[in-house]
Amino acid sequence: MNRYFEVVQRLVSRGEYRARLNKTWQEIHDETGLGVIVGKEVAFTAEERQKLRVYIQHKTGLDPSDSKVTVPATRHETSKINADEKTFKATVFSHLLRVGRASGDPIQTIHGDAILPVGCFLSIAASNLDLTGEVVVIVENGDLMSHLHELNWPDSLCNALFIYRGHSHDVNKLKFLLKESYPKRVLGFFDFDPAGLLIGLENSIGFDGLVIPEIEEIANHPALLRRINQPSVFFTQSQQLNRLQTKVSNALAVPVRFMLESNIAIMQESMAAHALSLTEVSVR
Repeated sequence: MNRYFEVVQRLVSRGEYRARLNKTWQEIHDETGLGVIVGKEVAFTAEERQKLRVYIQHKTGLDPSDSKVTVPATRHETSKINADEKTFKATVFSHLLRVGRASGDPIQTIHGDAILPVGCFLSIAASNLDLTGEVVVIVENGDLMSHLHELNWPDSLCNALFIYRGHSHDVNKLKFLLKESYPKRVLGFFDFDPAGLLIGLENSIGFDGLVIPEIEEIANHPALLRRINQPSVFFTQSQQLNRLQTKVSNALAVPVRFMLESNIAIMQESMAAHALSLTEVSVR
């Protein structure tokens, strides 16, 4: 129902009468009989738009004519407007951030310190997290949150707070939290390939730096490099590489040159599995 509400809200709240025909609009048209398909679009009369509004209100309990209305993030929130808590198919933990420390030291929350065993992470609402004075590392791969202690972090990050970046809904909550908090600095940790570095440089979070492998270590161990590198992945990222080369800071010049010359694509899982030495580089 998320998709139904979002496409109808876009049409109704903007006062539009046509929408690009896609799978969602085709399903709505087939179910309601509203609209006329014209080529690659579906067109509605003013009366049909009103019927669409009523149809979505009846299904969801939300008014799609209001552009400020958003789909509930949790089943608890859904139950406040609809008897069926699964109306919007929100996953149970979709509204929570995943945070952890490699060291196992306490995590600051507004309710007090949370102490977890090494190898565990905390799922917590962004509003309950306190980032004041923290060195924050945003992690791209959620699987690593249980293996933070297996990575070879530099001394400056041994007690950092690691947060899984998540997907679109999580990212928005994370961006708001970082903006409203006062972390000491914020770093990004992504795959070491053109696409990964580009995410770090173009991300709207605005990182102070990125965490990457120690270039000297992998350059001086060709046997290890052959085991962990995926040149086939590198060769699929020519567009990202071209964009990356226009954005490289002085601190990233050597790593990117090595990446280009050796066709490097090293995934975060390999960095953990082989305990590669990591370092942080500034992108400011």
